Amino acid sequence: MIEHVWSNDPLPEDLGVVVLGPVLLGRANGVAVGLRCVFAHPTGLHLLLVLLANGHGADLANRASFPGPDSAPTFRLLAEANGKRGPVDHWRQGAEGGDGQFVMRADYWVNELPHDRTLALTVAWPEIGLPQTSTTLLLGNMTDLDRRVVSLR
Repeated sequence: MIEHVWSNDPLPEDLGVVVLGPVLLGRANGVAVGLRCVFAHPTGLHLLLVLLANGHGADLANRASFPGPDSAPTFRLLAEANGKRGPVDHWRQGAEGGDGQFVMRADYWVNELPHDRTLALTVAWPEIGLPQTSTTLLLGNMTDLDRRVVSLR
């Protein structure tokens, strides 16, 4: 049961603190997804992901990402923190592909900080060959973020 769905809130106007990265989240059938890094902000977490597909998976991803009559469902990310689990929508995504290759870069926002520094992520895009895969991450020091972030204002 989904208890909470994280929104795609805009990022705060500061440079967050790097608390993790890089981490491979899943790899199968010519498809790999990785977490470049996690930035902690006083109001939440900014996740930077990249997905690379080659061969048949890339062809399927291209059809799904650049919709047409034979589009397939797209990449899914679930997060769990503080006993809450739910889908996370990207707030910015870019994709490019062709000739048997596909690359997606996406930013995600989780609008709360895990009290125990633990964030569980589940990635899936079975339609292109990436089965559901879960990874539990232990994030770095998130104390005193108000003092540690750099303001852009």
